[in-house]
Amino acid sequence: MRHPICLSFAVCAALLTGTMTYAQEPALQLMPEDELRSFFVFGPEDGLKYAECDGKRAFTCTYIWGAPDEADALRIKMGGKPDGKKLLVIADRAANPSDFDRVLAVYKDAVPVEGLGIKAVWSRMRGQLSMLTSDNMVIHVNTDMTESDDKKAAAVTIANLVLGMQ
Repeated sequence: MRHPICLSFAVCAALLTGTMTYAQEPALQLMPEDELRSFFVFGPEDGLKYAECDGKRAFTCTYIWGAPDEADALRIKMGGKPDGKKLLVIADRAANPSDFDRVLAVYKDAVPVEGLGIKAVWSRMRGQLSMLTSDNMVIHVNTDMTESDDKKAAAVTIANLVLGMQ
């Protein structure tokens, strides 16, 4: 099932209101379920339960998948999200490149990743790739709550997709 494309909160708002705002918003879009299936393990009963991008704090795309669960309807009714495996793609603009040093400070196991943005690191403990782009965008791809043969490779592939959207 293909999901609607949301280039960014600003683009979606512009489409609805006919005005462009938030020129600094990152250009992210939702990945379709079949693409997620190519990166992560889905069980035979699993399907994409939730896919949304929002800009409430940092711009975040959240994907949740798993087997149908009756409790999910109650979680959603109460303002929550369904239960399942989860992928997060988070982007926020740094004031300057040195702000990325704060990101690096929280990783005890940071391993440099070559070829992504200005700087990129992988944390096996966090299941997260973090990178800084040339326009001071800090992007995190968190695969910690997923199943994959290689979470780092999946995160790098997704990061490259994100870079291609900018």
